[in-house]
Amino acid sequence: MADENPHPVVQYLNEQPEPANEAPAQAPVQEPVQQEQQAPPLEPPRADNPTGELEERASNKLELTGPLIDSYFRELWKAMYAKLGRSRNTGLMPPVKLFVPYTMFQHLCNVAVGYGGSMKSSKTTLAVNIESFEAASKVFSPVRFGGQNYFIKKRLLDKVRVNSRTILQYSGRASVVVGKSTPVIFDYNMKQEKLTLTFYVQRYDKADFCLDLRLQALMNKD
Repeated sequence: MADENPHPVVQYLNEQPEPANEAPAQAPVQEPVQQEQQAPPLEPPRADNPTGELEERASNKLELTGPLIDSYFRELWKAMYAKLGRSRNTGLMPPVKLFVPYTMFQHLCNVAVGYGGSMKSSKTTLAVNIESFEAASKVFSPVRFGGQNYFIKKRLLDKVRVNSRTILQYSGRASVVVGKSTPVIFDYNMKQEKLTLTFYVQRYDKADFCLDLRLQALMNKD
């Protein structure tokens, strides 16, 4: 006959709930590996936007040096542009001379050579040749001149009397030509700190025919 009053310890064990089935251990969640984002490649400087690593190396990104470098390029090209006015002179133009401190010419030289120019040096002189129109367009970019495009073909207009009125009529154009046979040359005298700029100009009539055939033949060889 079973004992109606079991031992208190046995009664306690019988009253305990059965242990629940433990859930299987889950594998640790691996966090996604974040790939390092690489910086986008630097865009090559363009004629309409000559920014980038080259301008930084030439110190043209500095607050004081940058505008000073651009001001020298602006003075040089304004002197070149002034010779595109009404004239019969073609070919090699009279040189443009400008006093430039040696420390400043180093920055100008870095820009010109960086965009494709070639440099030759001697004991007292430095010469930088720009032999492509693309390189010259970057050196004399409109960005340096507040958006004004100096490196363009200058249109020439004549005053014509028509029906008792004076009108302007297109008569031709003049432009700086740049090539291997007609380079833009920066010739710098280190002793005198004087920069001499030489360049070539071709002129065209209103039918867009060149006026200097010998210069055009020289350009066609490039």
